[in-house]
Amino acid sequence: PRVLFFKDADGWLAYNRKYGREAPFSTLMHHLDRMARDIATMEIFGPNPDHAMRVIDDVLKKRRVGVFKRSQIQAQYRIASGGDGIESRALAAVGQNIRSLLVGQQLGSASLSALSDPGFTKATAEFNGLSGVKAIKFYLDAIKGGEINVNMTRQGIVIDDMVGNVAAGARFVDSFTRGTTTGRYADFILRASGLTQMTNAGRRGFALMLHGELADKLARPFDDLARTDKAFHDMLTRYGITAADWRLMGRAELFQWRGQGWFHPSRILDIKGVDRGRAIRVAQKVKAMVIQEQQFAVPTTNARVEALLTVGTKRGTPEGELFRFFGMYKRFPALIIHTHMMRAMFAPERAAFQKGTYMAKVMIYTTVLGTLGYELQQMTFGRDPASLDDPETWIRGMLKGGALGIWGDTLFQDVTGYGRGALNLLAGPAWDFANRSVALTVGSVQRVVKGQGAKVLPAFVEFFDRFLLPGTSLWYLRLAKDRLIVDQLREMVDPNW
Repeated sequence: PRVLFFKDADGWLAYNRKYGREAPFSTLMHHLDRMARDIATMEIFGPNPDHAMRVIDDVLKKRRVGVFKRSQIQAQYRIASGGDGIESRALAAVGQNIRSLLVGQQLGSASLSALSDPGFTKATAEFNGLSGVKAIKFYLDAIKGGEINVNMTRQGIVIDDMVGNVAAGARFVDSFTRGTTTGRYADFILRASGLTQMTNAGRRGFALMLHGELADKLARPFDDLARTDKAFHDMLTRYGITAADWRLMGRAELFQWRGQGWFHPSRILDIKGVDRGRAIRVAQKVKAMVIQEQQFAVPTTNARVEALLTVGTKRGTPEGELFRFFGMYKRFPALIIHTHMMRAMFAPERAAFQKGTYMAKVMIYTTVLGTLGYELQQMTFGRDPASLDDPETWIRGMLKGGALGIWGDTLFQDVTGYGRGALNLLAGPAWDFANRSVALTVGSVQRVVKGQGAKVLPAFVEFFDRFLLPGTSLWYLRLAKDRLIVDQLREMVDPNW
């Protein structure tokens, strides 16, 4: 590969300002992410991971596995390994800029939907034998910040999210590039709305709670946990942690903060007299457990959902960009299906009644919190709160909470606003953007030809409000925007509106 050598750091910074697309910190994080993915794929698939995947694909062909399943496996591998390259940068940039613009213009109130996060967090904690109330307390403490951030930073929880490239927007759309103007705009809106802080706080707070619970229970024998704390024991065994691993974890030195011990997987590597390879394997098991349970507590994104929604297509191809448009805002409901619903249906260590109880908890918790989010959203629109005696209010709350996934949007199209048909549900916001763009341009010409020119300016105001007026999707600015700007413009162009 071609390598560029720079005289000093200032030279690199000047070069990056002129030709680079990202800030130095983002470049460093992406480099670490790339290295981590390369190491992980070689650990699992050997020195030539791509060749290993081709061999696996040949074996699947011989076993007559369907084309779609094979393509999904290949797509998941490309996404997890970071090998999902871009065919045409120009086409990918156009698609990415449009999606980033739509995120910025439409997700300023998404933090109200994220009010259901504590419901998922509580259900996840209780499924694993932990206190749901304590999990929510850690979530709220992490949002509040302060001293708890010092503890999370010392334990590496904050940098874990940074290196993992976790973004709040990944709940709804494929990750946007912050190096572009539209990408920075979308990122700013998500941060200003509070969604980024809520997502990070939920993930970090749950990880911190789990570190504390591990520290509290490490003094107990592994077999004793199986008898007295079965749900917690099941969580450990689910990720391959054995009695020998548990004893090794018990030898690790704990972090001390506020007179309490906190366990972190990295401390396993500091145990003296232990084979380095074994210590790494045990630490990886524990870290995998924390990361995976974080995914249940605060769903963000994963390779399986990404591969499903993009149908294994690549960025920068016509079909790849089309599927990424169709997949907008469907990630979160798809994640619920692939996390909580799959756990409720297929958790091998639980009986059918326990699985049903778990899913009922998820639905009840998220419906209550989703209804709260819906009521707050009504107020941000300048409307009266909906009546809690109306069943439709609770249906809307259930859908806003997200427990039914995309199936809920399909079943209740008349409530969600997708009642115009399944096409709008499938196509998503990009379809609406394209339709309105055509209506504004071609439609305006047609109106003028037909002598209906008076309708052109109102259509432009509507388009301006939805797609061009920056920052006004933010929930705390929406009502002021409607009354002070949009309503005045509507009255100017059409006094009878």
